Amino acid sequence: NGFDDDDDDDDALRERARRVGLGAALETRAARWARALGIAREGVDEAAFAAFAAARARDERTVAADVSRSAQQYALLAEEELEEVRNEIREILGGALNAHAGGVHYYQGLHDVATAVALVDRKRPRGTPAMGAAILERLVLFHLRDHTRKDLSSTMEMTAMFLELLTKVAPELGDALGRAPPFYAVSWFMCLFLHDVRVLDVAVRLLDLFIASHPLMPIYVGAALVMANKAEILKKSSDALDLHSTMARLRVTDATATVDEQFAHTQRLIEIALQIYADHPPDRRTFTLAFARNSASARFPYPWLPPPPRPPPPPVP
Repeated sequence: NGFDDDDDDDDALRERARRVGLGAALETRAARWARALGIAREGVDEAAFAAFAAARARDERTVAADVSRSAQQYALLAEEELEEVRNEIREILGGALNAHAGGVHYYQGLHDVATAVALVDRKRPRGTPAMGAAILERLVLFHLRDHTRKDLSSTMEMTAMFLELLTKVAPELGDALGRAPPFYAVSWFMCLFLHDVRVLDVAVRLLDLFIASHPLMPIYVGAALVMANKAEILKKSSDALDLHSTMARLRVTDATATVDEQFAHTQRLIEIALQIYADHPPDRRTFTLAFARNSASARFPYPWLPPPPRPPPPPVP
């Protein structure tokens, strides 16, 4: 395939990414993400991405402020190395966003995704961060497209779908959480749950899942996370302030647990999310709110993915 030594075809690679992840080795992860996203090796224009990365951006100050706080949560890096990582994050964001200036907008939290991509991209033998920029570009144009518009109306529709899904899979929780807008979930979906992750392997496992899945997969992980904390949520449900505080503190992992425990817990949440997805796929049987035209969901499956299977023909009378 030109990217790595994986014998899986691209569809099998995406299925493995969803179910169990793409393994512990990070040296080939960026290449495998690129394959899962339909990025051809010859399609990564390093010179073009470098030029876009060097261009000035409208949100430059916001990006700079966000990136200045990035990467330190994953490892105790020397100051010089930390600055190298942050420079690469800036280049990846610039390369991805400036290629579509005016049509794709930066949002606070996108730097969390770019940070994980940059840290993985640094593990592969390469000369420039163009591969990381190509991966992020594909995400902001497709999976994360609803968050990169001028406003957050599409993001808020996603939170409404989250509550509708939760009501179907856990009615008691759906009732308790449906009394107030789920603002706590906005950062989950925009950051792909990465903002509070402190273990890079956990962040990579989450990206394995989201890169290879439907763009609404974050709401299924959100439902799994809420269900895993059902007792605590229902205990606080009688007081709106306590409930909001509880929801705002929910994390996919417990930072005090060991790395292995955090990874295992994340894998369990993913397995629950995949089962919910199988039982309640993202269609009109699950959601009454129709997908907006040109939304991330309305455009799925994306051009590099196989078309959905055709329904069986009606029985012959």
